[in-house]
Parts: sequence; C-alpha cells; structure tokens
Amino acid sequence: MAAASDSFDLNFDWDFTELDLTPVESKDIFDDPAAAPAPKKRRFSAVSDSDVTKLLKDSENKNTIKKTASDVRLLRKFINEQYPEFQNTDLSDIDHDGLCDMLCKFLTVAKREDGSDYEPSTIRGIIASIDRHLSSKGRMRIATATDAKSKRVQDVLNSKLKTLKKGGKGNLPNKADPLGDDDVDTLWSSGQLGTQTPKTILNSLWWNNTLHFGMRSVAPHRAMCWGDIQLKTNANGRRYLEYNERATKTRTGVNVKRDSNPRAKAFENEEDPGRCPVQIYLKYAALRPENAQTPDSPFYLACSTRPGGPVDGQWFKNQPVGINTLGSLMKTMSAAAGLGDGKKISNHSARKTMVQKLNDHGLPPTHIMQVSGHRNVQSINNYSTMSDTQRQHVSKILNATSTVTHTLSAQQVENLSGVPSRSAAMIGSHNQVTSSSATDRSTGVHFDAPIYGGVFNFSFNV
Repeated sequence: MAAASDSFDLNFDWDFTELDLTPVESKDIFDDPAAAPAPKKRRFSAVSDSDVTKLLKDSENKNTIKKTASDVRLLRKFINEQYPEFQNTDLSDIDHDGLCDMLCKFLTVAKREDGSDYEPSTIRGIIASIDRHLSSKGRMRIATATDAKSKRVQDVLNSKLKTLKKGGKGNLPNKADPLGDDDVDTLWSSGQLGTQTPKTILNSLWWNNTLHFGMRSVAPHRAMCWGDIQLKTNANGRRYLEYNERATKTRTGVNVKRDSNPRAKAFENEEDPGRCPVQIYLKYAALRPENAQTPDSPFYLACSTRPGGPVDGQWFKNQPVGINTLGSLMKTMSAAAGLGDGKKISNHSARKTMVQKLNDHGLPPTHIMQVSGHRNVQSINNYSTMSDTQRQHVSKILNATSTVTHTLSAQQVENLSGVPSRSAAMIGSHNQVTSSSATDRSTGVHFDAPIYGGVFNFSFNV
C-alpha cells in the first residue's frame, strides 16, 4: 500500500473564456422606493405673511369693522369740507395736534344728515371708531392719551355729551323692551310658538336657545351647528339639552379662564310638555333631512316651500336659514301675534326677557351672568327694569292722601318686588303708607329703594 503524499499539485490550467466579465452598474439601496425609508412628515405647514393677515382679519368682529369704516368716512367727509388741503389724506397721515383740532371742531358741529342731534352713545362710539382706526395704523388712541391736545378732545367730548343730555338725549328711546308673561302666553296661544308648522318650530327653537342659553343677536345663532346642542340625561333620569358655546361677544377665547363658561343646560318641562324645549328639539331632529344630521350641519334649516305644505315628512331643506330671517324673527312673531302696546320689540327683547325674569324671581346677579354671559353686575342692572305691576304699586303709594300703618302680606311683597312669596324673607314694616280709602291700603315695599327711619316688623314664611 503506497504511503499518503504530503504535497499537492497546484499547477492548474484556468479557462476564463466562459466567464461574463461585463461591468455591473453600482446601485444605491436608496434608489429602490421599497427599500428607502418613508420621508418624515412635516409637523408645520408652509405659512406666509398673507396667512397671518387673514388670521387677524378673521378674528375681528364684522360689525365692528363696518362701524369703524362708517365712522371714519363720516370724519373724512367733515375734513374734506372744512380742510380741502387734506382731501384724500388718511387720518393716520395727519399730524397728532392737527387731527385733535379737527376732532374738536367735528364734535362741536356733529349732527345727523337730517339736522337732528346724535344720541350721546353714538358720539362716544364715533370717537371709539376713530381710535380703533388710528391704533390699527400704529398711532396712539386719543381718548386715553394724556397730552394736552388729547385732553382737549376729551374735554370737548364730555361737554358735547352733557349738552346732548340737557337737550333730552341719552334716554335710549329705541332700546328693546322685555316681554311680560302675558306677551309670552300670547305668542304660544296665537301659534307663533309651538310645533304645528315648520315655521313655529324654528321660532320656538330660536326662542328657547335665546332664553335658556343667553344667546345674542344674529351671529351666534347663524354660526350654530347641529352638534352644538346635545341631548343628555342626568343621574335622576331627567333629560336636558346641553349647549356647547362657541365664541361670543364677551367670551372670545382670549382670556382662557374667564371665557371657560360652564355649559348651559335647558331641562325638560314636565309640567307643560307643549312648551318643553326637549320635546321641541326632538321633533325638530326627527323632521330634519338625513343629510343634515351631521354635527357640522347648520342648526337652523330653511323651511320647506313646497306648494300645499310639507309632504313625506320633508318639513325642512338642507340649507341654512337666511341671516335676514333670523334677524327679524322676534319682530315678525310679535306683529303676527298682535303684540304692541307701545313696546319696542326686537330680537334683543328675548334676551332682555330672560334677564328680567330671572332677576324678578330673585336669582343672584352672579348666577344670571353665568346664563347671559355678561362680564359685570352693572350690565345686569342695565337690563333689568321695574315691571308695569311694580310701577303701579309705586304710583299707588305716591298718589295716596292719608297715612296709615299697614303690615304687608307675602303676596303684596311679591307683587311689588317681583320676588316669589316663598323667596321673600322680609315682609311688612311700620310704614307711613298713604291711601285714599281702606281698600287702597294694600301696598308694598320696593327693596331697591332706601327706607329712612321708622319701626320695622319682620315675619317669615316657612
């Protein structure tokens, strides 16, 4: 057997003719879309100066913009007539002292086109508009400046306001009046409120939203979406509507703590289902078109205008109610119901009715503010006035001719103060009450008026 060899023969003959030696193109793995990582999503979108300007414009109150432009045009007209050399010159391009002199003269002669005097609030509003315009152009506000020229404008303004007041202005002759309980009953009994027709449903929704949620004028109603009101049930099984408020005149969102308003609620009226806000809402929900049930759909839908009335349950169209219709709802309802008697009725009357009713029933102003959205108590006082019944009691006291001693009943206190008997804690006093006969001795005490001297007797109803 031959021994194993310890060496190898490495002399091979290699044949490279069969090999493909064509150069291969180099390829980066990132050139393959499947292999490359997905591009990182941008957190911030592209933004331009025009986007910033649009944001600022969109946040401004549209009515304020119109008012400012109108008042600036009025002052410009005065300047064009009195100072021809400043025609077509923007107010912000007139030097401060010169503009102050112009304003002093403008305030001295300012009148309406028909030659009548402005209301004091209108004059003050014009100056506020001028200041807003100047501030937007980087100029200081004249109404709050402390230099001599600005102080002169302020003094002329105050003198103008005093003069107008002496002339009988400033009593707000066109302010809206609240509705009394009898007026509200008339709206329901005449069919202006209810669920009989698409129109009465819309009227009732608007009335309830204003009354229970303290909504203002037209803009908040117009901006409402279907999802802003939710039907909920409390722990006791009682249903209610909860309103998720959007930006308002006094709660704009700038002050986060102040503007965080507790969600307003409207509970079902179990005593009078015909006037129940929950029942009216449910009927409206059932009659809305299917494609108008999304949360961002308009809340107020236009009524069906088919000849002969709604058919197949189509009471409403999938389009919003016009802004002019919303703006005249209260006036239209009051005219159709025959309300009048010298009252100034407008959409604002519903809101004033809410404040007046809550105040008359003894609800603290701080609680009323949570519904109405007012910023201070003084605003509540401006809304609330004495009712006709209260004024009749005051006249009875002042017109009487003899002095008697009389102890008031709880009902008499309620008639005069507006506070229900169960809420009246103080009843009666040793008054010097005047009366022309024994039957006229039923009088009362108005708790907002001071009482000087006398011996007071108090009794409490439990």
